[in-house]
Amino acid sequence: MTPDLEEFYAAKMQELCRAEKQRSAVPSNLSRGGKAWTAEDVRQLKFMASYNTPIRVMAMRLQRQIPTIETKLRALNLTEKPQ
Repeated sequence: MTPDLEEFYAAKMQELCRAEKQRSAVPSNLSRGGKAWTAEDVRQLKFMASYNTPIRVMAMRLQRQIPTIETKLRALNLTEKPQ
């Protein structure tokens, strides 16, 4: 391969890698970095669960991922609601 072609492919690979990282990254507004649940978070979760709030709405409101909400609902012995 010519040096120009090698540079072109290297640049394209870097671009693809960056794009893949951006697609797979959790949106910053939903990431809590593994922070512990506060008493207020649990209170809000229980309140929303009592009104059959969809899990994805709970996740957005509490700024947590859907699997985290599902896990906490199971830990609190609350039934999971439809997404």
